[in-house]
Amino acid sequence: MGERLRTLPPAVAAVAAGVLVLALVLALVLVDRDHPGARWYAFWERGDDTDAVLAVAREEASNFFDLDHRRIDADVEQVLSLATGGFAKEYREQKVALVAAVKEKKVVWRPTLPADGTALEYLDGDEAGVLLAVDVKKSSGDSPAQLERARARVVLNRVDGVWLVSDFQDVG
Repeated sequence: MGERLRTLPPAVAAVAAGVLVLALVLALVLVDRDHPGARWYAFWERGDDTDAVLAVAREEASNFFDLDHRRIDADVEQVLSLATGGFAKEYREQKVALVAAVKEKKVVWRPTLPADGTALEYLDGDEAGVLLAVDVKKSSGDSPAQLERARARVVLNRVDGVWLVSDFQDVG
């Protein structure tokens, strides 16, 4: 075999050696999980979930800040439809009090999510974090509507292949 390599033209032998070196470097990078190349490969291998994560986070933020005393039961169910874990448990526990307060005060909240108001904080395996800004037009009873900017941090987990919200924090 050594003789055969010696009979290859120098350019072909150089290309073959370069390919072998590149393959060795790539193998070493992929073994080192902390190397940026390994993280890129893992990202490429599993596919890009960024769009799905951001879509679910935006939908849940819209659900969370969309309240209307005339349809509050449906509003609550919309939030719960994308909730899991501790967030789902906590929201269910507060459901009765929330519904009563919204009906009593005749609350109407209408959210708008600015196009540039969503940022992926992290995406690691089956967990992701998203930061959101939401403009909420709030009114209750006969009081005039006021526009407020809400900020939320949403944690999502992939459950049976579907992204759901496991934590929702109104951060200001």
